[in-house]
Amino acid sequence: PVGRLHLMRGIGFYHAKNPDQAIACCLRAVQLDPRLQEARIWITRAYLLSGEPQHARAELDRLEKSASAQRFAAEIEQLKQACTEME
Repeated sequence: PVGRLHLMRGIGFYHAKNPDQAIACCLRAVQLDPRLQEARIWITRAYLLSGEPQHARAELDRLEKSASAQRFAAEIEQLKQACTEME
């Protein structure tokens, strides 16, 4: 449950346009519970919000290597396209 709390907090920071805090919270969520791969989607979005497509792409690469990559396939493709457009 603690990992999920950090994820929710990170999502809140993302929507508040505070990408640095969003990234920190979501990274902590994944640290606490590696099954929370959804946090990597939010980390990617936060990196894009802060204008860092290379870091966003690295995060997507980590997500693609995870067991839950299939679950997020559509979002991964959308975010990859957003990275490409920003680069």
